[in-house]
Amino acid sequence: MISTLALGLGGCPDDSGSAEPESETEAGSDGASGAEAGPSSGGGSTGAAESADSSTAESAGSDDPTDDSGDTTGDAEATTGDADDTTGGSGETTGSGSDDDATTTGGDPVCGNGAVEGDEACDDMGQSADCNADCTLATCGDGVVNESAGEECEDDNGEDYDFCSNACQAAPSVMLDGDHVFDTNTGTLDGVAVASWHQPTATWYVTGLDVPMGGLLTVVGTQRLQIQVQGDVFIAGTIDVSGQPGGAPETMIEVCDVAGQGGAGGPGGFDGGVGAGVGGTGTRDGGDGDGPGAFTATGGIASDANNAFYGGAGGGGGGHILGGLDGAAGGGATSGAGGAPHLSLPPLIGGGGGGGGSVEIDGALGAFLESSDDEGAGGGGGGGAVALVATGALTVTGTIDASGGDGGVDTDCSESIGFGGGGAGGSISLSSPNTDVVFATLDVTGGLGGTTTLGFPQAADQAGGDGSDGNLFVE
Repeated sequence: MISTLALGLGGCPDDSGSAEPESETEAGSDGASGAEAGPSSGGGSTGAAESADSSTAESAGSDDPTDDSGDTTGDAEATTGDADDTTGGSGETTGSGSDDDATTTGGDPVCGNGAVEGDEACDDMGQSADCNADCTLATCGDGVVNESAGEECEDDNGEDYDFCSNACQAAPSVMLDGDHVFDTNTGTLDGVAVASWHQPTATWYVTGLDVPMGGLLTVVGTQRLQIQVQGDVFIAGTIDVSGQPGGAPETMIEVCDVAGQGGAGGPGGFDGGVGAGVGGTGTRDGGDGDGPGAFTATGGIASDANNAFYGGAGGGGGGHILGGLDGAAGGGATSGAGGAPHLSLPPLIGGGGGGGGSVEIDGALGAFLESSDDEGAGGGGGGGAVALVATGALTVTGTIDASGGDGGVDTDCSESIGFGGGGAGGSISLSSPNTDVVFATLDVTGGLGGTTTLGFPQAADQAGGDGSDGNLFVE
């Protein structure tokens, strides 16, 4: 407003010449105030000073009171002319030429001057815990990050689980050195709930991910894992979403009298079938594996023609595009069939599980399970599925393991059993503007079918079917 006032004092004094006498008297009073403001101005104060000098000179030089009155009036007119120029030039004042009046009257409100004006909700002369720098009230969700109010972020999307919570707190940046376990069924890391986890989509939101050399993140659960990263990803350690191997039969009383268990699928993968017998299917035939294809890997079927050293092995789990391999059998047993293929990426899905092996019959032939039979091994679990999506660089020099589990074998069994089929490989998807996997190990291979560990010649030809490979996507 100072510059506006200065321009007003520079107005033309001749404009007051046509004013009425009564108005001249009132303006002359205002002109005194204008003259006080004059020293901070230019031409206006000079004009007033010249009028005052002229009035003094004429009054002193005349003996006629009438002449003096006329001269004084004339001087008043000159002075009034200067005052009128001041009043007209300011444009924002109606009386005194005070600077205070000029800054609080008229014009647009100014955010940051400490005074609440116009449509301002507050004005703390800058950001505070209650007021944003734009003179709006500080509220999480208003689209303005107010650090004084403890806000770390603002996305105003109503979603509490993503990169920015509904309390305006940012998702964490995560470093995983040492051994850690993430459970996709519960959204927990080492048993502690993760705030930035979205259970319906099995997505973990973080603002950085670092698994240094020696670090291990083991992922369990039935849901696949997707990690959305607002920032960079560095994997020099290991992320493990692999399927588990099928179990070998165990001994409780007699040798191998408890069936081997099917291997658990990795997160998003499918379980292998259980072995035949007690603790497994409860029959002489192995259990089928689970899988996403049109049909799953089937378990081996026990011999109905011969006993001793003859079992039926489970088929391999089906994977991406290719189906699993069939198992092998001998002596009248029937091998399990490999599982059907399926497409993945999309969807983000793991591999199918292998089939379980049948019993090796030691008792009478027939459909009924006998205590003397040697129970079958379990099928391997299908590899899981994991996706890493980053807005920054994604660098992998370590290992991401989504392999299928191997089929169960005959550990500690004195006779040949039905072996388990291998689980199919899972899926790995990596996406970022700058993805570097030149030195990475990205494993989506299918698990091997079980075979003898005891060197029985006849058992070597009765191995379980291999699981097929999974899918790998990098961009």
